[in-house]
Amino acid sequence: MNSLCGDKPWVTKLSSAGLVYFHFGREIIATITKDDCNSEKTSVIFDRMYEHFLEEIDAIDNGISTHDEPGRYLITTNLSSRVKHLNPPWNCEDQDTDKIFPSAMELVGSEFVDKVLFYNNVWWPAREIVQSAIKNREEVDSSGEIIDLKNGGCPWKDHLLTLEEQLSITPSIKFVIYTDTNGMWRVQCVPVSIGSFENR
Repeated sequence: MNSLCGDKPWVTKLSSAGLVYFHFGREIIATITKDDCNSEKTSVIFDRMYEHFLEEIDAIDNGISTHDEPGRYLITTNLSSRVKHLNPPWNCEDQDTDKIFPSAMELVGSEFVDKVLFYNNVWWPAREIVQSAIKNREEVDSSGEIIDLKNGGCPWKDHLLTLEEQLSITPSIKFVIYTDTNGMWRVQCVPVSIGSFENR
């Protein structure tokens, strides 16, 4: 992806799926979401879909492991494995793989569409809430280190850390406040990174 578009960070060798996605992905996403092919949302979802869906397929097709040392366990339920399991067994007399092609297309297509719709209908609205909270952070506290999420309960950590970096926010945001479904105020610390238990 990086060799075809220098501003993309991914260096995993592309399979045919990745190449098709690079050239037609935005158009496909825009068709599914009924959005403009050149909109910011389509562009952001295009990147997210590559990083969280297509890159895995590219890596598996090209024999690229997720780690350099032996893994602690095997992952055998990924999309590529499930497509492979549709093929006729080695000891089946009928080895016509063309017969399973429609089933494979339906499996991959439905997962792709489901993922795009999730990013469009669930993930993107949460991003907009976090982005608005970042924009209005100094109305919450003059330090700019506290944000108020108007829709409490939305997933915010990934969005906050990503947007903060993209927007070069300084000082970094330390606390997130919001009201829960019972109208009670909640406060959470911002982690130093996704998955970290260490707070800023």
